[in-house]
Amino acid sequence: MRIPWIKNARAFLRGEWRNISVTMENGLIQSIAELPPDPDAPLLVPGLCDLHTHARDPGFPEKEDLYTVSAAAAAGGYTDLCVMPNTSPVCDTPDTLSYLAAKSRDLDVKIHAVSAITVGEKGETLVDMELMAHSGAIAFSDDGHPVANDDLMRTALLCAKRLNKPVFSHSEDTRLSAGGCINQGKISALLGLCGIPAEAEIEGIRRDIALCRETEAPLHLCHVSTAEGWELVRTAKKEGLPLTAETCPHYFALTEEILLEKGSNAKIMPPLRTAVDRDAVIRAIADGTCDCISTDHAPHTRLDKCRSLPLGESLRRAAFGAIGLETAFALSYTVLVRGGQIGEKDLIRLLCTRPREIAHLEQVKIDVGKPWRAALFDVKTPYRYDAKTSRSRSKNTPFDGFELYGKLLELPQN
Repeated sequence: MRIPWIKNARAFLRGEWRNISVTMENGLIQSIAELPPDPDAPLLVPGLCDLHTHARDPGFPEKEDLYTVSAAAAAGGYTDLCVMPNTSPVCDTPDTLSYLAAKSRDLDVKIHAVSAITVGEKGETLVDMELMAHSGAIAFSDDGHPVANDDLMRTALLCAKRLNKPVFSHSEDTRLSAGGCINQGKISALLGLCGIPAEAEIEGIRRDIALCRETEAPLHLCHVSTAEGWELVRTAKKEGLPLTAETCPHYFALTEEILLEKGSNAKIMPPLRTAVDRDAVIRAIADGTCDCISTDHAPHTRLDKCRSLPLGESLRRAAFGAIGLETAFALSYTVLVRGGQIGEKDLIRLLCTRPREIAHLEQVKIDVGKPWRAALFDVKTPYRYDAKTSRSRSKNTPFDGFELYGKLLELPQN
């Protein structure tokens, strides 16, 4: 008689919620038995998929590498990471793709490489997109360096369309954001800092949507954070454009006021916005305009974050970004599900199935004979997140000390 590996969990299987027990053998699901309904059982979901991870490998081992990022991902319930190309060297040649494939071969988390759009992410010359796609790149992005040249971006979109690969765009008009360090608003005015206006993102999105309309090429917008930006996305989708868009937990869980408490650990790009923007992000998630939730996991050292400096100077000089792989599910569950904005099935779509659809990755199935690639969360018991326990090499997060629901449960060794 097999002893259940998971004795009781709630899972959405074959079109409905079921309580199940699961047995395992050699990494494969051997049996699934249905149990009486139990609303207090842990939540079992397919492994999470992140479209937007900065692994910092190769080039920045003091911040993160593939081993530590995969450990952080596993601790957050992720089984698939799409890693961004802003490494050193930039991921713009097959050699870097080969390096990533070889180093990640034995990891529990699958690493999917995103190629740069332009050589060195300099916005001047397109990479050999066909060669990169055939060498294993799953998408193209210059990420934090938006491709400003319309002709170059148009050509990239058309080439990616032919290759059936998505383009992930960091939509920003850098002429409007240049020199800014936090959102342009009351906090930047209070601290005497140069702000980044919402219009920088809005105009970037407007340009990208126009190119999507012209080329009819699939385009994915990264980390949308503004109310008007989401209105542009909503309108474009009603037109039937092949457009998808993501947001991140910090944009629906925080506003710019947290900078006064958490300092440079809350300095993110795009910056944290106003309550109006936060509420618009939540609305976009609730009404389906937002396709998925990504982490934009961006590890930095304490030195990068200038934590020893006074607040204003720290915010002015610090690097942008925060880690997020270990808190994304819990923040999403706490704010969105417990907040009554979406249901648990919606959360699975946002964190598991839709990201894989966008990146053309194989879906994870919880079924007999399938490999175990799932995550079990306690969504009933609150816990306090402690950044010091993070499996990431870096600890830069604005969520240290937050009370959350959705802690990953450790499973018995099989």
